Parts: sequence; structure tokens; C-alpha cells
Amino acid sequence: MFYIDFMATSSDSNIPQEVVRLRLCKSLQDCGKQEVEHCLKESKASAMAIYDDECCGYTDWAVEFADISKSFIARNPQCKNMVLLPLDNRIISGPGVTQGGVADCAVLTMTEMTFIEFKTNVVSNTEENIDSKTEDGIRQLWHTYDGVIKPRCLAKGIEIQKCVDVDFFVMFNKELDVTNTMASRQNYQMEFMNDHGLPLYFENEKDF
Repeated sequence: MFYIDFMATSSDSNIPQEVVRLRLCKSLQDCGKQEVEHCLKESKASAMAIYDDECCGYTDWAVEFADISKSFIARNPQCKNMVLLPLDNRIISGPGVTQGGVADCAVLTMTEMTFIEFKTNVVSNTEENIDSKTEDGIRQLWHTYDGVIKPRCLAKGIEIQKCVDVDFFVMFNKELDVTNTMASRQNYQMEFMNDHGLPLYFENEKDF
């Protein structure tokens, strides 16, 4: 892993170093309704439940969340600093950047950047419907990273994949039976790795 360190300025003093080192505030400052530093959340809890908040219209997290079936569990056994970046309808919401789709959120540490797209409102588990929603999710994830964040960070001199390991998750409701789509999921994962050289997962949790 190749690390880049930047000396924090006075304006960066309250911004997590995980964010500062990728220059995300400056890179994404014109992408949405609010600036990155006003949207992010930090936690060193051993686990956080990330969910799509239907009332707020964007992703949030909590130590405990009532509907665990719709939560992505970010496990943090070493209690490192984790940063939640609510992307869709918050950090990335402008008309010039949303075409192509926006992933719901990203979780950032000093070594990892995980993009998550929630498809937890899907109720039909037909193979055709799951495949369609999966393809939508993959497009949203990839456009967010490759079409928005990666080039904007590169314009500021930051090559994200030299700083952090990047991966992607499409998450469905845990209670939705998708056993009939397991083969197609494996195909999506292989295609994604072959096309982009980065991993795609369908799990509802991750150890950071």
C-alpha cells in the first residue's frame, strides 16, 4: 500500500485525516447540496449499522438500528476511525454529476474505501428483477467512483487506489430469498473484476 500524507491546514483541523489525505472536500465541493465536511460522520465503535434513511433521503448510521434486515453492518474490531460519506442526495446531488447514477454511501478508513448501494426496498425476488436491480446498482457504484470521485481526486493530484483499497457492495434485504440468483451473482463479480480490477460483493457486512 502506498500512502500519501499532507500537512493539515487550519481549515482542515476539524476534518478527519482519512478525508483530508484524499482531498475529498476540495475534489467534491461542487457536487452536491452540502459540502463534504458538513455531511460526514465519524465513529470508532466496534460495529455500526448503516442504512438508507427514507425520511432524510440519504444514508445514515447508528450503533443500533431497528430494522437489521435492511442494514449494512460495518464491523470495526480494532476500533479504528471510520468515516461515513452519505453520497446520493447529499454530497453528490448536482445535475452535472448524478447522470449515470450515484451510490448511496462510502465508508472510509486510512486503508480502505468501500462503496455501498442499497437495494433493500426490492421485494420481488425473481431472477429477472434481481438481475435488473443488481445491474442498476453496479452502474451506480461504478459511475460514482470512476465517473465522479476518482477523476476529481486525480485532478487534485490524488490517485485513490494508491492510497486506499477500494471495493464495492450491492446490498439487498437480508430477508429476501435470492438463492436462485447465486450463479448470476458470481458472474457479475467475475465480470466486474475482469473489467475494473476491483472486487464487488453482495454481502451485508464487512470487517474494516
